[in-house]
Amino acid sequence: MNLETFLINDLNLFGIFLMVALIAAVLSKESELSNSTVFFLVLCAATIINLAFEIIGWYFNGKPGEAGYYGIWISKFIFLFFNPIPTIAWLCYIDYLLFGSIDRLKKRWFYLYGLIACGLLMIVSIPFDFVYSIDAFNIYSRGPGIYVIMIINYAIMFYGLRLALKFRNTTQRMTFSAIALFVLLPGIGSVSQMLVYGITTIWILTSLGVLITYLFVEAQKETKDYLTGLLTRQQIDEYIQTRIRKVPSKGKFALIMIDMDGFKQINDKWGHNAGDQALVSMSYLLSRTVKRTDKVARFGGDEFLLVLESDSEAVTRAVVERLQQLVDFENKMSLKPYRIEFSFGYAVFDPEKYSGYKAFFQVADMMMYEAKAVKVEI
Repeated sequence: MNLETFLINDLNLFGIFLMVALIAAVLSKESELSNSTVFFLVLCAATIINLAFEIIGWYFNGKPGEAGYYGIWISKFIFLFFNPIPTIAWLCYIDYLLFGSIDRLKKRWFYLYGLIACGLLMIVSIPFDFVYSIDAFNIYSRGPGIYVIMIINYAIMFYGLRLALKFRNTTQRMTFSAIALFVLLPGIGSVSQMLVYGITTIWILTSLGVLITYLFVEAQKETKDYLTGLLTRQQIDEYIQTRIRKVPSKGKFALIMIDMDGFKQINDKWGHNAGDQALVSMSYLLSRTVKRTDKVARFGGDEFLLVLESDSEAVTRAVVERLQQLVDFENKMSLKPYRIEFSFGYAVFDPEKYSGYKAFFQVADMMMYEAKAVKVEI
């Protein structure tokens, strides 16, 4: 085994170990696997299989005799025949993250078209060495058909990216970033392989894309609200109590309570899926309203909590006005049958005025419900 082959196999082995570690991490933390997590595990397993066949192919490459010939021919055939499976698994994973529907996926048979096309290409090209060839020294060479397989994979990935772009207003930022990076990284690998013959970087960079997906999406399930991607009530409660203790050093801060008006009617009239979409849309608008130093949490049901690094009531009201503008624009542009509306209350923490978090929170909470009561009376 020459140095080049050793380095290639070393990278691919690292990719396999990385995928195994991710699978172990997911299984150790979740007793009951969600559907999206199952798709993620399938993505990891499919990536391992492709990396393994890459290693086998390189092991037999240049080996003399029939064993070397058939070893490389069979390993490359299987590798290229099933090449799109990881990207198809990724597309199913992305589809479920965006829409949360197994029934929708069951109707998406065209997601398998890439695998069917790849399989037919491999079978038809056997007599013509269209996809790859093996010379008299059992050295593997790629043929023009290899670019067809790359195009198939990229068609699948760009379709997933297109879905994320189409529904970006209801897609969490971290999820969208993971989707974009998963498409970008193998692209870098593809370009490098086309420019420098003999290196294999696509699948190790795909492994890196899977790792980023884990960090940006799967790992966030443990720290964020499942539906909206915002902080949970427990997390925001802990943050506020810590922030109160730091008022002497960091200064005062503001709290805004948000309650969606008419949320029950949305659920009752258009179903819980519409209600979920409304919550995700509201979460997205809240995240756009505040600064990076501020915090946004789903407090429970259709209630949200904002913590602003400001001691000014004027700034706090300006944030609410900015949110109202974003909500008005969303309602104007949206084709959904319902409108997003909200009531709010706020308070600026003053240690001389409030004895603690409970008293502080009550002021904003009561202000919000008084505003809501006025709307009901009208």
